[in-house]
Amino acid sequence: MEEVKKRNCMPWLLLGLLLFGLLALLSNCVGASNYKIMADKAKTTAQEGLTKAGFANATAKLEGSNVTVEGNAETQDAKLAACEAAKTALEAKRMVGLPGVVRDVICKVKAPGDDAASGFNMGAGYGGSSNNIPPPQLSAAAQTCQTELLNTAKTGKVTFLKGSPNIQNGKPLLNDIAKVAIKCSDFKIEVAGHTDTGGDAAMNLSLSQLRADAVRSYLIGKGARPEQIIARGYGETKPLVDDHAVVGVDNPDREKNRRIEFSILAQ
Repeated sequence: MEEVKKRNCMPWLLLGLLLFGLLALLSNCVGASNYKIMADKAKTTAQEGLTKAGFANATAKLEGSNVTVEGNAETQDAKLAACEAAKTALEAKRMVGLPGVVRDVICKVKAPGDDAASGFNMGAGYGGSSNNIPPPQLSAAAQTCQTELLNTAKTGKVTFLKGSPNIQNGKPLLNDIAKVAIKCSDFKIEVAGHTDTGGDAAMNLSLSQLRADAVRSYLIGKGARPEQIIARGYGETKPLVDDHAVVGVDNPDREKNRRIEFSILAQ
């Protein structure tokens, strides 16, 4: 009798395995379909960023897990600005990097001075002090303003209430930065917000944007033109140092990564 029962169980076991396999296959198909939809949306977002920034002739394409920006530019500055426009549009919707939809933005825009194999990564290091990509070339007047911004920024530090966009310290410094902005009114200035790696990455990105917005509002209140000041939050994507974040434990290295930076944008 026991032997008969064992034999009768076999069809059910085989049926269960078959159903499990079908469910796994269905899950993979749905996952692949969802990824394709999101990847197509990322490509569209990058293209919209290019168009909005005035680079309608550049094209955003999907290549594997990356978005590639292609086209031609009259100068290296225009090339970098186009690729940055696509990356910024994706970052605004948290579609690039981890846990984004696409892994990275690859710049393949052609400009005078490029070699035949030109193309570089616009990843987390771009624009930060630890990157190995040369920054956009500035005019002599813009470089003078950039130097004055950097020298002024060294005289103090902007800090915020913990987990908040409310400015705690650094208003005297911002008053001086506003004076530089007014003096350099012909150039756009980026206010970049950065956090350490403690906490959730998405929350850090949002917090850094709110803090950059708060600084922008303060500068405008001190006389800077609204259209001149561009606020961008980078979250924890551009650390100055590896801060070895541990929940509930702070250290000087982590403090270095919590910062506001000011820079002249290439025109």
